[in-house]
Amino acid sequence: MLPTRAAKDNNLSNGALSVLVLLCSYCDKDSTTWVSQKTLAEDMGVTRQAITKQIMQLRKLGYVQTIKKGHRNVHSNTLQVIFDTVEQPIVNELDVGGIDVDAQSKVIAMVNIAFNRPTLLHSVPITRSESPTVKAMKEQIKMKQFKSS
Repeated sequence: MLPTRAAKDNNLSNGALSVLVLLCSYCDKDSTTWVSQKTLAEDMGVTRQAITKQIMQLRKLGYVQTIKKGHRNVHSNTLQVIFDTVEQPIVNELDVGGIDVDAQSKVIAMVNIAFNRPTLLHSVPITRSESPTVKAMKEQIKMKQFKSS
């Protein structure tokens, strides 16, 4: 997968686009990669410095972010490819029947964290009015419970 906006971005050089494509090929399902610049340079047949320059452009344009710094000659930086905001909506409301408001708020926060999006502080769960059928069924259940007690 590749951020779709990259295909139309005139500010993105061909070299940076090639590095982005290669980075995406090393990403896991969370769009995270630990591939080294040395490996990318070998794959592309260029110098590590050329890869560094392209990754800097990708960072500047918002296509990648460094999640964790690596240790020189020991571990690579942990990079994450940033996908289009259209594909990652901010979740402010959630309708999950049977759980309380606090639990819904936690679920909303977890969804937003997964998409690297902020959660609004005052999220309010969706409340839907019950259909006449559901109301009638609940009333019958209450009547049966009342009669049995």
